Amino acid sequence: MKNEIMSAKGGSASGGKKLLILVFAVVLLAGCGKQAQTNQAEKKDVFTSIRDAITRSITLRCDYVDPTDSATTITYIRGQMIRMMTGDNTDGSVNFNGLIKDTKFYIWSKDSKQGAVMDLSTLQDSSDMKMGQTQIHSVDDIINELEKEKNKCRQEAIADSMFEVPTDIEFKSWGK
Repeated sequence: MKNEIMSAKGGSASGGKKLLILVFAVVLLAGCGKQAQTNQAEKKDVFTSIRDAITRSITLRCDYVDPTDSATTITYIRGQMIRMMTGDNTDGSVNFNGLIKDTKFYIWSKDSKQGAVMDLSTLQDSSDMKMGQTQIHSVDDIINELEKEKNKCRQEAIADSMFEVPTDIEFKSWGK
């Protein structure tokens, strides 16, 4: 019967098998194409280092515990901007905020309407600024310190407002 149908359509049974194999191959390749697209999308969100995430504008959240005083710092990174929120491990409250944006480092407390701002491009080798035990002289030093614990970072959607300098805080130049 199959041969009669194939003959009526002007084909043969072996032609039907070829058509079936061709259809199967197309379906198989289409499935592989979707898998390749899925793998590309997954790779787009994978970062190999903090610098890689910064270069590719992948937004990160990193949770750190400072070994010197057990303070918890949540760090958000988007491009060249870094937002830090440091708090007490005992109650989870945020005591200090920091924002690095446009080569400036802003720091303020939740309990005060005054803060300090430092131009990171003018930091000198004698800077007293530290992150853990590391002396900070530039944004690169901060990134290098964050790099040490990149395994504590994950991708996270973060509101743009987290990277804005607060308008209700009066910032004074640090060290003056």
